[in-house]
Amino acid sequence: MTPFNYLCYQREKSKKNRDLTVVVKTSVFKEGSQKDYAMFSKENLFITFILVLLLSVLNGAPVTWDTNSHVYTVVQLTTPGSAYADAVTQCASPAYVATVSNVDEWKFIVEHVLAVEDPAITTQVFIAGSMNITSGILSYDQGPESKLDNPTIFTHVNGQCFGFCNFDPITAQPQLTAENVVIDSTSSNTWKMQSTADYVLCESGGYDGTTVTAPVTESYIAEGGQTLTLVTPDGQEPVVSTTITFTNIQNPTDTFQIVYPTPIPAGSGSYIGSYDIPGPPIITVNFMFTYQQPYVSSYYPISSTNTLFTIVGQNFGEDNSAIAVTVGGQACATIEFLVSQQAISCSLATLPTSYSPIQVTVNGIPSTTSRLSVYYVNQNQFLLNSYQAELSTNYSTQKLGLQTAYPVPCITSTEQAALLKSNNINTQPNELLISLGVAWDPEKSAFVVDDVTYECIGYDMENPDPTWTSTTEFYYDVNANKTLAITDPLAIYSTLLLFGGVPTLDPSQWPSASTAGGDNVPITVSNTGFLLSTVTIGDQGPFPRNDNQSYTYTTKAGYLPYTAPVSINGQATNKNFIVSYAAPTMTSVSNPPTDGSEAVIITGTNFFTDASLITVTIGGIPCTSPVMVASNTQVSCTYIAGSGTVTPVVLKLGQVLSNELPMEYASPVISDIKSACTSDFDNVEITGSNFGTVTADVTVTIDTAPCTINSVTQTTITCSVPAGNKGDITNKVVTVTVKGLVSETFTIYCLDFAPMSFGNTNTPLEIIGSGFEAAGLTVTIGTADCVIIDASVTANGFKCTPDTWPQTLTSAVTITWTDLANPITKTFTYTQLDSISFDQNDDGTQVTIDGNGLGDFATTPVQIKAGSVSITACTQASIDGPLVCTIPASVVSATYTVENVISSTTFDWYLSPVLTALTFNGNALTTLPTDGGNVEFSGKFFETTSIGIANNITITIGTYTIDISESNVTSSELIEVHVPSGVGKNLAVNINLLQTAHDRSSPQTVTLSYTAPKITDVSNSNNVLTVFGTNFGDFEDQVTVTGYTTSKITIDHYSDAAEYHLYVTIPNDSTLDPVDFSITVAGQASDDVLDFVLTPQLVSITPLPTTSGATVKVNGYFMKDSYAVTMKLSNGTSTTLTCTNGNTDNTAMDCKIPSGQGKFTLTITNEHTKTFEYETQYQSPTLTGATITYNQQTKKILVTITGQNFGITPPVVKLNETTCQEVQLIEGSTLTCNIPDITFPPSGNTVVFVQSAELQSSNQYDLQYPTSCGSCSGQGVCSTDGSCACNLGFYGEQCDNTGEKKKESNGWKIALGILLPLFVIAALVALVAYLRHRRRASYNRYSKKYFMEFGNENH
Repeated sequence: MTPFNYLCYQREKSKKNRDLTVVVKTSVFKEGSQKDYAMFSKENLFITFILVLLLSVLNGAPVTWDTNSHVYTVVQLTTPGSAYADAVTQCASPAYVATVSNVDEWKFIVEHVLAVEDPAITTQVFIAGSMNITSGILSYDQGPESKLDNPTIFTHVNGQCFGFCNFDPITAQPQLTAENVVIDSTSSNTWKMQSTADYVLCESGGYDGTTVTAPVTESYIAEGGQTLTLVTPDGQEPVVSTTITFTNIQNPTDTFQIVYPTPIPAGSGSYIGSYDIPGPPIITVNFMFTYQQPYVSSYYPISSTNTLFTIVGQNFGEDNSAIAVTVGGQACATIEFLVSQQAISCSLATLPTSYSPIQVTVNGIPSTTSRLSVYYVNQNQFLLNSYQAELSTNYSTQKLGLQTAYPVPCITSTEQAALLKSNNINTQPNELLISLGVAWDPEKSAFVVDDVTYECIGYDMENPDPTWTSTTEFYYDVNANKTLAITDPLAIYSTLLLFGGVPTLDPSQWPSASTAGGDNVPITVSNTGFLLSTVTIGDQGPFPRNDNQSYTYTTKAGYLPYTAPVSINGQATNKNFIVSYAAPTMTSVSNPPTDGSEAVIITGTNFFTDASLITVTIGGIPCTSPVMVASNTQVSCTYIAGSGTVTPVVLKLGQVLSNELPMEYASPVISDIKSACTSDFDNVEITGSNFGTVTADVTVTIDTAPCTINSVTQTTITCSVPAGNKGDITNKVVTVTVKGLVSETFTIYCLDFAPMSFGNTNTPLEIIGSGFEAAGLTVTIGTADCVIIDASVTANGFKCTPDTWPQTLTSAVTITWTDLANPITKTFTYTQLDSISFDQNDDGTQVTIDGNGLGDFATTPVQIKAGSVSITACTQASIDGPLVCTIPASVVSATYTVENVISSTTFDWYLSPVLTALTFNGNALTTLPTDGGNVEFSGKFFETTSIGIANNITITIGTYTIDISESNVTSSELIEVHVPSGVGKNLAVNINLLQTAHDRSSPQTVTLSYTAPKITDVSNSNNVLTVFGTNFGDFEDQVTVTGYTTSKITIDHYSDAAEYHLYVTIPNDSTLDPVDFSITVAGQASDDVLDFVLTPQLVSITPLPTTSGATVKVNGYFMKDSYAVTMKLSNGTSTTLTCTNGNTDNTAMDCKIPSGQGKFTLTITNEHTKTFEYETQYQSPTLTGATITYNQQTKKILVTITGQNFGITPPVVKLNETTCQEVQLIEGSTLTCNIPDITFPPSGNTVVFVQSAELQSSNQYDLQYPTSCGSCSGQGVCSTDGSCACNLGFYGEQCDNTGEKKKESNGWKIALGILLPLFVIAALVALVAYLRHRRRASYNRYSKKYFMEFGNENH
């Protein structure tokens, strides 16, 4: 027995994971399985047997379905028209009312259970399923499926089937009434909701346990990725990592596998799942797995067959080849996915009169649908017919994922009314009465909803019904196109729900956008329509509609508020997203110098990018000429000189004001104090910056004593120390205050440093000042000690010798002695050469030497040497500035030493080559032939090695590179090398010395030009021009031609280097008029322009003319039928031909050739006297036959030859080497001639030749002479047919009879020739007569039968 198990499934959702549970209802074990795995006990089996036997006696015969091993029986209820409770009783346990949950089970029941009943069932049959009118859910209430956590079959929430629903999509959808499911055998075995029936379908078998959970959810079908959990009888659940194989029931080649419990992929169709339970014994468990049915939720009506018809729903799969679609019974072809699983398009050959029903079949599984929505284009909305009861419990509000659904207030346009009627939204006649959402306002005499007036159609506005009140309810009659008051609420079946409507935005504005733009604003947009809808916000989008209704809008740069209109599917709504910009905000203001020499820089946010929109005031005074320093964040402006703190600073962008900040001018800075180390304390001079110009604003203190201000400028203050405070000013602290802004302190030390000379590092450092003491005196320069020369120490200065000179140019000199409270530190700057660079000029005569610490070349010059060669001819513009030196002739690249500095230093200097001139053939090179030549390159610094390392030398000429060997380098000033062929002019020439990290090239001051091309002649052969000349170069891609368009150019360069041939292929239809012909090579045009005309060319005639003359096709190039064509025969005679029908590209024309023979010449001449001769011929003679007869009167052998093209005069005929005489030409196709020699023929074969003019026949003819004639008794000759041709008076095969020849009787031959055809004709006539007789007899027989039957029917 083949074991199968059956899967049922339902909807189940969790917050994070969506899992799939399969209930194995029946398990059949392999032979030899353990008893513990038995499905039924002996008692259960016995009861089942008795029940089945009883049912088979009382009712229809039980039928077993091999797929799940279940037994199905049709049972007649005790009383016809019984309720569902009686059906449940009739299917006694362990049987139950049948649970139909997949299309395969349904097909089996229809074809093998209901169809085999005798008599046939013509009423309704109960199957499991009850409607809960509170929840709107149709559920399984019997069998194993009823034990599921959520045994849903169909729900009104979204009108979708979650198991298998065979409801007629037009007339019998589930109602929100307390009824049960029946199979309606009166209506093609569809499902129907009904409270009574005559029969019940019972099912037995399946797992009757209690551990069952929810199966597949609808989202699994669309998305895939759900985990399969099998709930089975004890011991049959697969272990982890078991492989489960799924095989498609309709297509067994379609299989897939999972490793339990990994997720099942998305798909469609019905499958048998199979896995093994390890043994011993090994048990194979099989179960049925069916993906959820396709579901059609809405469609887009079309107006022409050129428009794609769009269908939207769920569970369409991912393979368009597995989908079939019918619309109103018509196949919809060319199916394509718009959204995987959810939306498809197809094309209809004709516009349907009705769109209903719409059927989508996926892998053989038909779709379900419930109250289709139809897209209402003009309002971007969907209309849905919904049962009135659904409104009270808020069903359908999530239909199709649309954000809102509300009753249509009323029908407001004829277009909307036509849409309702033509698109079959309403499925039953009583559903064409649609309740409306409006109320009647007697005071306004108008229809209203929430005080909004609606212009409803279908009633008389001028004469409304006086009985209407504010509580009157209304409906719309679709067929009658009338809006009427409801008198019987139970008669109104439908409410029209409108999905979509005006979108809402959250937020509706963005009040603080950055002027830089780029704010990503999350916006929630509701009522965005349908699955395929798109949303556009301003100029951004369209965005595909998403279920969470969230979209991201990026603000634009700007400063003025703007609106971003919202449109759905390209149609504008009345909603706008409003963007406003944040006010400019200042975070800091720079401290400008007091002299106003620098701009004020303001930093902040939201300044935008246009400085012309910005105004700044500081203390009420404009800060002029604003400039954007950094877009949106920084602006500068020019402000007046001043000092101290100024407030407020205000920035305005357009008309929007910023916050306020103060601005402080820069604080005063002291850089030096003069006169303090002398006795002149009455005029202390302080230098620095930001002192202002107002004396009253400035105060100076020396330590704590004031210094009376004498004068103030921006950079200088003079003041006097009061008499009581004069004294030693050394080590005093000075501060300057300007309008409350205080400088950093400056300590006065009367110190100075003597300059030191280059080259003498032993010269002591001399420190000059005042107040020095010898006791404990120490000096450091940087970190090195400076050794005090004791004898030099005085109060005004001393000398010291540094242990080591620091390696930095600026060092701190620190001085202290025993009584000094704080060490004195001064900065000492000295000169030391620490780097150098060499910059060689273009002609190699000078070098600029730059570096730190070159000192004063005029007084203490540095010494620069390359070995023993010194560079001394130098000038210096400023102390420590660069040196400009003359390069000695003997200098080469080398390691240079720089002396007479604090420390001797070495540097590598690599000379760059210098190119000055080019020489060719002993003269200065002007141009070089394009085939190249030996060139001398003159200059200097052509070094084969530099600083001990070999250079790779190359010469570049434009893009050409020449590698130079050492043998090419004659000296450091001359290179001789063969320059290869090339083209172009003013090509830059460089000498390159290549060495790792030290590549050098000569400046591009020398150029080379190749010689311009020169044309000596041009001719054409066929459609190819041959151009003769010089300096064409070897680069075909560098050549262009003037005068003709070209398709191909090739160049031949001959070995003598002087001659070039240029082959130019031009189009057949090139101009036949004279042209100015020239060529250009790499931009250089030939200096001569030829006035050139194409010569016409003849290449063939087809076919060759026959000797009798013919019109032939003359083929060639550059011909016109108006050109003169002359035909000259080999005998010297000429004739002018008539030619016509020249083609458009001048390559062919028809010419009439007169009769003639032999060879001839055609000469064509154009109007420019260009001629061309072409030699051709008539067709050669052709032999087709030859015979010999003996002329008894002339005693000659007559040769008769047949064939073609023998000419217009008798040709020469030869038989072997014998010339045939008296040749006669008969009509051009037959020749006769005589051979007088009676001893002819010779033994063996005789070959016949014909020669017309100079043309010999194209073939030869062999005459076979028979050898069986014998001697013909000496009275005849042997003819070509093998018989004797007898002399006169003789006859017989051997001419051995004399007298009159007896005539042979041929009478019987004649008789036979006449009678035989007559016999054949007579036989054919008899056959035809027989066949006509049979046909007439058959016709009479059937006619008689037909009329007899016809007569009986009419009597």
